[in-house]
Amino acid sequence: MFRPLLLILLVWAFAAPGVSHGKTAENHITVALFGASSMRTSYLPKGQQHHDLLKAALSKAAPEYTFEVLNWADDGEFIPRYLIKGRYDRHLKRGIRPDVAIIRFGVNDQKYCDPREFAGQLETFIDLLIEDFPGIAILLETGMYVDFPAHYHYDRESVLSAYWKAARAVAEKRGFPVVDFHAVSKKETLAGNWDLRIRLTDRKTEPYVFDNRLDAERGHNTVWFSDIHPNPEGARLAVETEVPVLLSWLKERKAATASRTFGQPRDYTALLDFPPERFTRKHRGNTPTDYLQDPVDP
Repeated sequence: MFRPLLLILLVWAFAAPGVSHGKTAENHITVALFGASSMRTSYLPKGQQHHDLLKAALSKAAPEYTFEVLNWADDGEFIPRYLIKGRYDRHLKRGIRPDVAIIRFGVNDQKYCDPREFAGQLETFIDLLIEDFPGIAILLETGMYVDFPAHYHYDRESVLSAYWKAARAVAEKRGFPVVDFHAVSKKETLAGNWDLRIRLTDRKTEPYVFDNRLDAERGHNTVWFSDIHPNPEGARLAVETEVPVLLSWLKERKAATASRTFGQPRDYTALLDFPPERFTRKHRGNTPTDYLQDPVDP
């Protein structure tokens, strides 16, 4: 008469998370990605987006762990907007506690602040994560290298490289690992593997183009190549850069503790000294910008 109950218990024991195959809460790792569209990669097909690739790569590299990768990046974002407009708080309200944060801001931040201010905002963002998720590991990531003049219509590389330098400096100051995607993508590009970005199409009339099938038709116009978003190959390279850094952290990881209970939203405007009018006043030192990176309202 007890056999049905016994059967149910056995099924639960083998199917419940953290029980089967010897996997427990201690070896379940939650990774949260923070940044803008080049990290969110919502334009890529499902299964090929950044979080999909990272979860698959981590699961293959460290099968003794289970991984959850949360893509908390959002299209068009930069640090003040991400905080002030409420996107960060919405993720915080979910009550999920990441073990690791990978942070790659900079492309859109460059349009609204200089590298020095960006560094300060990055440190403020890090401090918030540490307060809200005690014990969280912080990994700072640099962004895509662009090869002007061969495959970009203006020298965006010289503009953005100062922001990647600022991110490295913050990492060194705070003792955080760097995922140097900029250095790796530059090395790949200079070695001849330059095709790491999508093409600059008009989203109103054309679909996304991820590869070289229309390059000859477009006459190899450098404007055609002037999109900073990674294509599937670029996203794969970013993930390959992240995995060794994450695995190195795993060897010495300390479990995160309970996160802060979400209460009244903070005054991020005052915290960052970023009044609302600055959202419509772009950085004066800006050169021509990629219109595909304009912020998207939440």
